[in-house]
Amino acid sequence: HLTSEGCPLVVDADALHLMAGAGCMPSRRHVVLTPHPGEFSALAKAYGVTVGGGAAADRSAAASALADRLGCVVVLKGHGTVVAGSGVWVDHCGGVELAIPGSGDVLAGLLGSILAQQAAAGEVACEDAARLAVEAHGRAGVVLARRRGVRGIMALELADAIPAALEQVG
Repeated sequence: HLTSEGCPLVVDADALHLMAGAGCMPSRRHVVLTPHPGEFSALAKAYGVTVGGGAAADRSAAASALADRLGCVVVLKGHGTVVAGSGVWVDHCGGVELAIPGSGDVLAGLLGSILAQQAAAGEVACEDAARLAVEAHGRAGVVLARRRGVRGIMALELADAIPAALEQVG
């Protein structure tokens, strides 16, 4: 539930559309939204956030505006995935190999796992967890693309490449 305190929460896919449709404002501290551009547009419209023309600076500003409006971390997926919270960080790792069905699910699952590990240790830093997950996700795509090319990659293969990618992330 978005309005009750508890463990960290990753909101992805259809839950983002439900959130936008209900106009529900998160009131908990540890919420990360992970929209792709279409889901982001629905959220931006629902919460009165102006979306720019799609340029990298516009994406960063738009993600930051939504994060500020909702008081959470926003991971705007796409080429140059943006992590916005108290600041803005853009990941330039990965490419078309990440534009596959299930890639966002891999990212959301990885992020949820990192947040759960942080919560178990008694410290939750959603923005740091989001950056780590996004960077590892992108690096896993690069590793996989180098190994076998960008065509025909499956989400399960991407997930399998995550451990090696996490070893590369500083």
